[in-house]
Amino acid sequence: MNGRSRPLKSLRREGRCTPYEKEYFRKDGSRFWGRFVGALLEDGLEGVAFVVDITERKRAEESSRESELRYRTLFDSIDEGFCVIEVLFDENQKPVDYRFLETNPMFEKQTGLRDVVGKKVRSLVPGHEAHWFEIYGRIALTGAPVRFENRAEALHRWYDVYAFRIGAPEERKVAVLFNDITERKQAEEALRNSREQLQTILDNTTAVVFLMSIENRFILINRQFEGLFGLKNKEIQGKSIYDVFPKEAADAFHTNNKKVIETGHPLEFEEGVPLADGIHIYLSIKVPLFDRTGKPYAVCGISSDITDRKRMEETLKQKTREAEEANRAKSQFVSIVSHELRTPLNAIIGYAGLLKRPEFSEHSDKRIGDERPHLL
Repeated sequence: MNGRSRPLKSLRREGRCTPYEKEYFRKDGSRFWGRFVGALLEDGLEGVAFVVDITERKRAEESSRESELRYRTLFDSIDEGFCVIEVLFDENQKPVDYRFLETNPMFEKQTGLRDVVGKKVRSLVPGHEAHWFEIYGRIALTGAPVRFENRAEALHRWYDVYAFRIGAPEERKVAVLFNDITERKQAEEALRNSREQLQTILDNTTAVVFLMSIENRFILINRQFEGLFGLKNKEIQGKSIYDVFPKEAADAFHTNNKKVIETGHPLEFEEGVPLADGIHIYLSIKVPLFDRTGKPYAVCGISSDITDRKRMEETLKQKTREAEEANRAKSQFVSIVSHELRTPLNAIIGYAGLLKRPEFSEHSDKRIGDERPHLL
């Protein structure tokens, strides 16, 4: 018995037949999906049967099945946790709990909770914070999706969450896509603590310390820098050196920073810094900082005011020049005096030599010879 005769036999025997669906062929050879419906008339001798074209419905069903398959594949394969919940309200429309309706395989890994479908979160996590109910309740009532980060203290985890309403409003269903970001939060906390410790160290050094990007924008300064220029760390962040210093000084800083970046090595500079009482000279050691790829991203400067030292050095140089000049004048004076004294004495010595000749008396020779050393 073929499929076509079976409903007819059922129609004769029972007076009706169960509708069924199958593919039919038109006279032009094209195919379509049809729903066969038939029934006998009151006399039982005649009946009526017809086929309804349900091709569009079949296509829609097929599309829906494909969509469901894609959804299920995505649902099961994504790295994020996913669940659908039903938010439960009290008589005052206050959200007090929620029930898990559906979860994906990553849900357990992301939360540590197992076999939760059909269960309420308060029974699974008695200490779950109220803010979770408030957020999901607001989404269920308003339909406005929300992206947020929050900590689930009872689970000892941080989550990045995107939640949105699904289904009819009266169903109070919310879909939740979430990711465990505990490690990232711990790293951020460690970095924050490390930065605070570094800032404390920098604030308690006597040097002026700053960190700026290769675009010459400030990233960080210490307390000494704040005191000199009357700018707080938060106020100066992101500002250019041209926002803080006169152009001439900023140009010099820019040139020195560029040399540090180009050489890739720490360099030492003497830099003039305009302050309220005039230009001060700072000895700056500038160090390039590199990211993990070896690319420079910032310059760290450690500067000490050497203005007094430079003034002392200049004073010492001036005193040295003056002493050298005085020494030259003294030498010249001694030379002149020596010349002036020796000129007449040479004549006297010459005469004394003549007197020692035999033709002069013995007594004269002795007297002149004894006096000659005193004359010299």
